[in-house]
Parts: sequence; structure tokens; C-alpha cells
Amino acid sequence: MNLTQAWKFVRDANDWDLLFGSLIWLLWLRRNSRIFEPEDVRWESILVQGRCMQQESIVANRSAVRENVQSASVPRCEVRWQQPAVGWHKLNTDGAVCVESGMASCGGVIRTDAGGWVIGFSKRLGIYTALEAELWGVLEGLLSAWSVGIPRLVLEVDSLDAVRLIQQGQAGYRSLSLVNYIVELLSRRWEVRVEHVLHEGNKLADGMTKIVHDIDFLCHRFFDPWVRLLSLLHMDSIE
Repeated sequence: MNLTQAWKFVRDANDWDLLFGSLIWLLWLRRNSRIFEPEDVRWESILVQGRCMQQESIVANRSAVRENVQSASVPRCEVRWQQPAVGWHKLNTDGAVCVESGMASCGGVIRTDAGGWVIGFSKRLGIYTALEAELWGVLEGLLSAWSVGIPRLVLEVDSLDAVRLIQQGQAGYRSLSLVNYIVELLSRRWEVRVEHVLHEGNKLADGMTKIVHDIDFLCHRFFDPWVRLLSLLHMDSIE
């Protein structure tokens, strides 16, 4: 009834179903974590996490509606990874939350202006929202790029909300420390352009994000292409 007849329980029933469903799911995840991973103690407020998930769901629903309206009137063209300008490197990052476990992960890859592999990374994060996972991906990607001394970098992210947070340094967001760290990295002595890319142009980073669900490590950097992703790397290199 909380999901279908919210007006019986709260004064403002708008989007109560999203908040209630998020809170129940987070409580279930927290209970399982206490039982099966007692050493992993988390003090984040479930209510705050639930409100963040509620807002993300509202934004995602509105974006989906806009995209459906646009796709109905505009013919779709093929979207693929594009090489950066000569002398630049490109960093693609991604973040995701596993529906079954609720565990978040992030990943990404840096390539040259000819599409050559420089470094990739995958990291298991724990319980975070999808937007936080995207921000973690950006942070880890920038740290990787800085560590190998890349002077000019194009950063592509398929989360428009993450791009806006980074470009605006939005105050009041609960993961502001993440955003602040990213902004500090961007202000260092190098050139970085932050751009939004559609999911279809970010498939290799998506693959790097999913690796951690199959392999037992928390964080790993790949200085050679992961064999299971060679097909995606090859497809991006075909003009």
C-alpha cells in the first residue's frame, strides 16, 4: 500500500513510492551486510542514502521521457568511440551498481590519439548509489592519468549528472568530498576537457566496470588490455 496508495500515509505523496522502495531496499542491504560482512561497518544514514536514490530516480525518469520523445522524432545515428585530437589522450570511465547484490563498482580506460591502450582500471566500491559510482570512476581515472604523466586529456563520462556536478562543483551534494577531490585534480598543471558521451560510445569502460564481479580483487590496474575485452577494443579501432 505504501507503493500504490501513498496518500494514506504521508501528506505529500509525490514520489513517496520511490523513497519508500529505496529505504526498504537499503535496509535489506544493510541487514545482509551486518550478517555476512560484520567487519564492514557503515555509518551512512539510510534516510540520506534513500533520498539521494529517490532524486536520482526522479532525474532518470525525466531523462528517459525526454530521450523517448527525442528518439521518436530524430533518426538515431551510430554512436561509437571517437579518437581524440593528435597529441591528446582520452579517458573513458563508468560506474554501476549490481542489482542482485547492491554492490557498486567502477572502471575505465585511457587510450592514445591512435586508439592504443595506455592503462585501464577496475575497482570494487561497496554500497554506493549509481551517481557516486560514476564519480568514483572519474576520480580513479584521473588519478591513473596523472600517475602516468599525461599532459592533455579528454575525459568522457556517460552520466550527464556526474558531468554537471564536476563542471559546477555543486554544493550541498552529500558526496561533495568526491567532487572536491575531482575538481582539485582538474586544477593541476595539465589540460583536461570533461565531456558527456552516450553509453554506446563508452562500452569499453562499461566492460572494465563489470570485471570486478567475476574476479576476486578490490582494485586493479591493467597495463595491457584484458583478454575478455579485446573484441570491444578491436571494434573501437575499426574506422
